[in-house]
Amino acid sequence: MCLVFTRIFLMDTFSFKWLLLSFICLSWESSVHGVYGGKVRGVNLEEGGDSGAVTVNRENASGWETFRLWRLSQSEYQLRAFKGQFLSIAGQGASVTTKSGSPSWRETFTIERSSNDRVRIKHSSGRYLQASSENEIKADYVGTPGFDDDNAAIFVMTFDGGPLKGEYQLCNGHGPQKAKQVLTVLKIELLNEPHSPEVPLDKLLKFYNDGYDIVRKHSSTAYVIMSQVIGPGDPADIYKANTGRSKVVLDMHYYNLYDNSFENMSTQENIDFLYRNRKSQMDSLNATDGPLLFIGEWVNEFGRGGSTEDYRNFGRAQLDVYGSASFGWAYWSFKNVNNHWSFKWNINQNYLQL
Repeated sequence: MCLVFTRIFLMDTFSFKWLLLSFICLSWESSVHGVYGGKVRGVNLEEGGDSGAVTVNRENASGWETFRLWRLSQSEYQLRAFKGQFLSIAGQGASVTTKSGSPSWRETFTIERSSNDRVRIKHSSGRYLQASSENEIKADYVGTPGFDDDNAAIFVMTFDGGPLKGEYQLCNGHGPQKAKQVLTVLKIELLNEPHSPEVPLDKLLKFYNDGYDIVRKHSSTAYVIMSQVIGPGDPADIYKANTGRSKVVLDMHYYNLYDNSFENMSTQENIDFLYRNRKSQMDSLNATDGPLLFIGEWVNEFGRGGSTEDYRNFGRAQLDVYGSASFGWAYWSFKNVNNHWSFKWNINQNYLQL
């Protein structure tokens, strides 16, 4: 899930000026595929002014001319202004205002994208938004606009700079029915990366036991995932504790980063570490009569880095090692501004060859 700082430029066909509406767009792309008898393969799928009419008379947006965008479904959104009001339209033909303090159908919009980042915005009343010669935005476009540049109902969406943040929520991204299917046909993780000694082991295990029981009240088929303790703790402690009776998974996060020792290793030494340390630990846990093993976070980045061939060799080794996890693995994120943290970029650049 990643927050994408999005800018939408509206073209006024009468004055040929571009309006900049800047807002935060929640967009997270995730892919998790679960097949009975198989393994999981996935990636860890990312404001203004007083109440009144919304005008299109500036070429650059200031802070009070930006909006926070709330995702309701795969294509439906609500836009919230700087002081908390929602963009609202009373009905077909009406102007966009910021008079609403709580969202309803009047504050709901659909954003439809073309392949070249042109977008059109449709109000829940059924009409598309367009700029008028009076510098207003109204829901008064009749029919469906084409994605041509000389149309006042067409926006161009581009991404602002800065690191991607936030997340793409499962329910918002896929809708309540599909989300329910995933949470009940696949898995639920109880906690992410508890840190030792901040979280005492006995309290953590009690939390996992209680969490397991709660999940089982709602689903007998969902896997219950329990994250390993970050720090000096032994992940085998969760196996020994018998925190669940069936369909339990231990989530391990593996990085050849954040430790000065990796900075001094060559590429081959990093690869050797994968097979000598990571693989041996995984084999030991896989052989234990307990939870399945899930490598829930990993990334094609290591120590001091290296050449293109170094990254391909390191990525090949990671796929080989983590592919032996009994439950499967998930990459850090599908898309990320840092190339080696982006699953899509690694695939497109042939750094990871599945």
